[in-house]
Amino acid sequence: MSFATMSLSQNTSLTNREKDCLSALAAGHVLKQIASDLGLAQVTVHLYVATAKKKLGARTREHAVALGLTSGVIPPPKSPFRSIDGRAPSSAGS
Repeated sequence: MSFATMSLSQNTSLTNREKDCLSALAAGHVLKQIASDLGLAQVTVHLYVATAKKKLGARTREHAVALGLTSGVIPPPKSPFRSIDGRAPSSAGS
């Protein structure tokens, strides 16, 4: 773990809603969809993401998601892909 990652995870405290919004972005959702899923106004989701960006020191939403994922602040998204038999891909070989 790098120094930047270590200090980020120790000193950064995102609210649950900020984490929810970043996690949804990591899963490929757009702001409108996130707002609908969380029962919030789109501008509210935008503000949660902007606040998370500021706390993480990110330049863009994508950068905030990357920082959140690499520091463990948000969990990695579940894979949307399925194998031919309909099961989620195994993590064997990882």
